[in-house]
Amino acid sequence: MYKRIPFPYWSMYKIPLKALLTAALLAGCTEVQVGSHLLKKGLGTYSCKDEGDMKVGAPYKVDGIRYEPVVSSLGYSERGVASWYGEDFHGKPTANGECYNMYAFTAAHKTLPLPSIVRVTNLENNRSVVLKVNDRGPFVRGRLIDLSYAAAQSLDVVRGGTAPVLVEAIGGPHHYAGGLKGNTQLASQLPNLRLGMPAQPVVQTAAAPTLPSYVPPSIEAEALPPLDGTATVLTAPQTDVQTPLPPTEIAKLEAEVPAAAANLPPPPPEAARVHADTTPLVRTNVFVQVGAYGSVANAERQLDALRAAEPTAALSKVEGPSGTLTRVRSGPYASLAEAEIALEKLVAAGFAGARLVVEGR
Repeated sequence: MYKRIPFPYWSMYKIPLKALLTAALLAGCTEVQVGSHLLKKGLGTYSCKDEGDMKVGAPYKVDGIRYEPVVSSLGYSERGVASWYGEDFHGKPTANGECYNMYAFTAAHKTLPLPSIVRVTNLENNRSVVLKVNDRGPFVRGRLIDLSYAAAQSLDVVRGGTAPVLVEAIGGPHHYAGGLKGNTQLASQLPNLRLGMPAQPVVQTAAAPTLPSYVPPSIEAEALPPLDGTATVLTAPQTDVQTPLPPTEIAKLEAEVPAAAANLPPPPPEAARVHADTTPLVRTNVFVQVGAYGSVANAERQLDALRAAEPTAALSKVEGPSGTLTRVRSGPYASLAEAEIALEKLVAAGFAGARLVVEGR
């Protein structure tokens, strides 16, 4: 299964071109830019630049799922599934206007502010690399982050197509409480940044602001989703309480992003490419979760419906910020490929809010 829905694959994911264009025009230029990678192969002309804009972007919707970009990357940490993208988008604009370079160490994420500096760790082999997030995606259910070809090679993701990963935000201009507004040396430039003008060089010397009083919980109760496939899924980063680092430390972490790779072999041809890893998982467990409920009765009701479609369905307890939640999920699955097949099956069965959950063993 392809990872970024280029032009020839739209019909596979039921995203009509007319709907994409209409939604983008109604939402304004921000959404046109956020979704620009969906149209790259369908447009004959485009432009990009060496350094992208600093931006968050408005909420947007792809394939019936609504995504809400966040203003700050501070405290972001999430486990999920990584995929990668390569030559089809090489040299074309990313969501913040930067030229995509498959040999640079970059990534695409659906909701982190652009750019963000993240550390990505392959949980199966413990390889880690620091990347710059400058694009939106991947818009395939169950995928958390799309890696550049160079990043995927470093983490050994190209061979299997996907991998369970931990993504941690560690720096960037939005890595402050309140995002750019909390970056005291950039705050005065916000009017120009909103107009797309480049920021003036900033020497980070001031102490980072304190953490905001509200931090979105990493686990939250979900309303019981309808079984008719009409549910809208809201996706936002999972965050944990984190003490802001001094700007000098943030700068050191940002400097860990490697220079573009110079000696990598070309990516494998499309016909030989693997898009979902069938290798048995050794260090991680992957589940398909359809909900986490404060009400045990709601959880049991959903469990009965889930067991009709997936025999491995079970309940498990977890402590959330407001008390104990009961998760309804199936698995664990032997491989990522098996988990993704189960996810697609359950979505088709009406569990519109189903998602993959990655846990360590």
